Amino acid sequence: MGSAVSIGKRDSKASRFATTSRKLTMRHTVRLDTEIKQKIQTIVLDMSKTSRVELTSSVDREGSGVPTGTLTQHGLLPLHHIPEIVLSMPHLTELNLKCNDISVVPKEIDALVALQVLILSKNKITVLPASLTKLTRLRVLEVVSNQLIALPESLGKLESLEELQANRNEIEKLPESIGFCIKLRILNVYNNALIELGKPVSMLPELVELNVSNNQLRQLPNELLQWKKLQRLLLQVNNLESLPALDNLWRLEVLQVQQNALKSLPSMGNLDHLVKLDANSNSITKLPAEVAHMSALTHLNLRRNKLEEIPPQLARCLALEILDLGENPVTSSIPAGFAELCKLRTLLLDGGNITVLPIELIGLRSVCRVHLGGCLKMDDPETCEVVLGLKDSCSRRGGWLKIGDRKTEHRTESMSSDIWELYDELEGQIPDEPARKSRVTGGEGSSDFFAGRKNPTQCR
Repeated sequence: MGSAVSIGKRDSKASRFATTSRKLTMRHTVRLDTEIKQKIQTIVLDMSKTSRVELTSSVDREGSGVPTGTLTQHGLLPLHHIPEIVLSMPHLTELNLKCNDISVVPKEIDALVALQVLILSKNKITVLPASLTKLTRLRVLEVVSNQLIALPESLGKLESLEELQANRNEIEKLPESIGFCIKLRILNVYNNALIELGKPVSMLPELVELNVSNNQLRQLPNELLQWKKLQRLLLQVNNLESLPALDNLWRLEVLQVQQNALKSLPSMGNLDHLVKLDANSNSITKLPAEVAHMSALTHLNLRRNKLEEIPPQLARCLALEILDLGENPVTSSIPAGFAELCKLRTLLLDGGNITVLPIELIGLRSVCRVHLGGCLKMDDPETCEVVLGLKDSCSRRGGWLKIGDRKTEHRTESMSSDIWELYDELEGQIPDEPARKSRVTGGEGSSDFFAGRKNPTQCR
């Protein structure tokens, strides 16, 4: 019995000690929270003298570990809510809360009546309050990498908005009122769940850049022609089967439509400023004739399409520097006019069925990266001469020339030994190693670009 009492006393003492420990912990937590709050207030007040507040948590992108976020630099953890002191500063013009754990934007955000730049990227925000659209001076709104499924229906009230960055969310539809953001220049909503853009987007007269890549779009509004100032149109990785005419987008510089379901490109007259056109991984069978008039075009990527011939009009694109026609079922020869492409540095024709090369291609003296596929008839004298000429050009510029597709190697006994000497001379990346290489086929990681070449006198 006494023993039981003794145990009870010990339990009671332990209980009192535990209670005391808990009370100490609570007081410590309150004190710690107060210290953190005061530290944040000090940071905010110091920054607010310039009307700009940044409370971010991040590290150097290159992995050096050097803190770049203001909270990180002061030894503070990411925020879970927007500090009240921030919401009581109506003179603020810029607020950056990037890289935190904020999940709710309070409706009191509308108190920041002078705000011009609001950055809320890389948080956990699911909804933006309608009160945010009362910030009529807002020029830049960034909500990248959150958990948004929609933007405020009253977004159109942001009459000063020039840049909207809302990529990497789950937005399914843009609000109808976005058409009233008539000063909007940059609209970036890539990596969302958009099924359609809607006509209001076509009513943005100042739009310079539109990025709707990595969505689920099947078509674009025909009113695209109203974007008279558009310079960058990024539509890659969608489900687009066709595009409206682009004739009047005369300021367009970059058009990216790769990885869609396009069978053709639209009318593209007057695109005199187009520098880059990327349409790889579609089902395109031919190019519009207007391509020949794209005098500024330097980069053309048509890889993985269904082109059966090399468009002769490309020979008139004299500014071309990079031309990728690889993995097309091309059977025609390369147009002799390609010799006029004096600025061409990269020419990729792998995966096609080209068997001979016109002698004029020796004139391509600027090339440094060339892949000619695995079907060349190296017993054709002109083809051999062109290959040697291009090899020399690539070698002088520290580049490479490749022939073959790394499939099973075959040799043809009818080919003369001097042709095989040529093959062996060209093995490997350019410039060649001084030592003569053997004729043994290399593995996947081998530098032998003829490894697994096809029978040079046959093709698929």
